[in-house]
Amino acid sequence: MPSSSATTTTTTSTPRPSSGCRGTPRCCSPPEWRPGPAGAASPGSPILDWWEAVELPAPGGPVRVDFVPAHHWSKRTLTDTCRSLWGGWLLTAPDGRRIHFAGDTGYGHWFEEIGRRYPGIDLALLPIGAYDPRWMLRPVHTDPEEAVKACQDLGARALAPMHWSTFLLSGEPPLEPLHRVRAAWAATGRPRADLWDLPVGASRVLAAR
Repeated sequence: MPSSSATTTTTTSTPRPSSGCRGTPRCCSPPEWRPGPAGAASPGSPILDWWEAVELPAPGGPVRVDFVPAHHWSKRTLTDTCRSLWGGWLLTAPDGRRIHFAGDTGYGHWFEEIGRRYPGIDLALLPIGAYDPRWMLRPVHTDPEEAVKACQDLGARALAPMHWSTFLLSGEPPLEPLHRVRAAWAATGRPRADLWDLPVGASRVLAAR
């Protein structure tokens, strides 16, 4: 359960401002999953179900962290496959800026639902690689075209592609995801500057609203 420095809530209510010690690391996690090498939750680590949230202290004011659905298998050992929820994260800054981090996921109806519950997403970090062969990987890894569709479903202004060309996990050429996501984005007619296809190691600041 959360400590005194973190308050959990669902999206049906507004979380109270958090209090307590600043600078203490927190590892938010779903039920039945415990961070740490021994599988034990670290003190004060919030345990969240889908659509639950916690507010964590930050210098500019509390940052809201929502746990949202995604589709993949979860696993830490050889015997605990799919024993816990899998999900992504929705971060809301004190000034209202919102980032959706999908993590590892396939494409599905949950993106529209996330967009409905959290309007005004500024940036969506979505996976575009490790998708070939589709008969095996479609349920757990979006391909580049699905990532662009997911961004549209979310109502996100910008897309930052991720999960590609780090390890050779699948059958597609390493740079194919980048070429395909650029083509899929161009086909939508959306501004090129809103596709954050950053080089490895690069960074970019999300401008204030």
